[in-house]
Amino acid sequence: MRILFLSQTSGLVGGTESYLRAIFDTYSSAHTFGLIHADTGLANKLGILPSGSQVDSISVSRLGENKTTAWIRNWQPDVIVNNGLQKPRLIGQMVKLFPTLFFPHDYHSSCISGSKFTQRPLAECHEKLSPLCLLRYYPSGCGGLNPLRMLRLYRRARGLQSIFPFYARLMVVSQRMVDEFVREGFPPDKIDLLPYFPSGFKSLPEEPKLRPFSCRLLYFGRLVHLKGWQDAITAIQLASKKYNIEIELHMAGTGPDLQKVREIASHSKGKIQVHGNLLKLQSKELLTQMDAVVVPSRWAEPFGKVGLEAASQGVPAIAYDIGGISEWLKNNHTGLFIKSGVTNPEALAEKIGELYSNHDAWQQMRVNAWRFAIPLTIDNHMRSFFASVEKGMSDFKSRYPATQTS
Repeated sequence: MRILFLSQTSGLVGGTESYLRAIFDTYSSAHTFGLIHADTGLANKLGILPSGSQVDSISVSRLGENKTTAWIRNWQPDVIVNNGLQKPRLIGQMVKLFPTLFFPHDYHSSCISGSKFTQRPLAECHEKLSPLCLLRYYPSGCGGLNPLRMLRLYRRARGLQSIFPFYARLMVVSQRMVDEFVREGFPPDKIDLLPYFPSGFKSLPEEPKLRPFSCRLLYFGRLVHLKGWQDAITAIQLASKKYNIEIELHMAGTGPDLQKVREIASHSKGKIQVHGNLLKLQSKELLTQMDAVVVPSRWAEPFGKVGLEAASQGVPAIAYDIGGISEWLKNNHTGLFIKSGVTNPEALAEKIGELYSNHDAWQQMRVNAWRFAIPLTIDNHMRSFFASVEKGMSDFKSRYPATQTS
């Protein structure tokens, strides 16, 4: 099958890109894949595609939308899967020519800022995108202070929504995202909920062995404000002092706040270790040394794949109750849940203390997390993926029986 994937970037930035990388690494020999992205770099040098990849890849920013449209027509995909490209005009042309499915990994088509989170109050947002969002934007602290940027982002989100009626199907990996897009008007019978998988991670071959606490916790993800790395640092400091535990916080990932994190770590007397961006093999090795991962997100995680990646290695999570996290994190079973609101480092510190108060309960959470992750493999995901693709292709043929793609 010839499948053309659309992505906003070619760099290995976050969950969307690691997801695509895993598919290209695993299934390129069985299918013909193409990649269209919006940035100006070469994908095979920036991360999604490995060096020497046979995946055809082009940049819309380099080629321009008209030439990109011609390239797609010439490439002749059997199906297009949009994993987050934010080019409404280009996508709007393609959805009537080829079966096109939407696989959102974020909220850029349903929220001005894309975070579904407000600063006043600190809370997850469940409002439908509408002109009222423009009135709420400043009072609720939804984003920055530039009014022109606010309007531009609103128009982009509306443009992306205008394509909804023309997508053959919608694929998502959490009930949180099902609810989000039903609220935005996507027909429920056109939505497929797929099982997710830990990109680049295979579950341990046997249950985690009994071991003592290492007193090491891991923040694993993008170093940006919305991921809440600040809360992780504050909570570790509070917990170490309150419970008299010498805890090390390891921080793996990169992002715009990396230098700021390094500066804080330099004054921590070794209690904060910054690893930067790691290869998957290095990440696995680091995870095996951790007692838990800390997931203090300040945005409505569509899923929170880091918790699943950790679970595959028998590492439970401590996280805020936000977005789709509750769909994989079960309190006192696969980890510890903070239901007392987000951006609450005091509550996070209390959960850290709870983790270290009961070794037997922690060991059972390790086993439970590992068992939860076992069936969530890339092969099981792709079986559901291709079932959705087949339905989308069939729906497209029914809607446009006379469409000529050659």
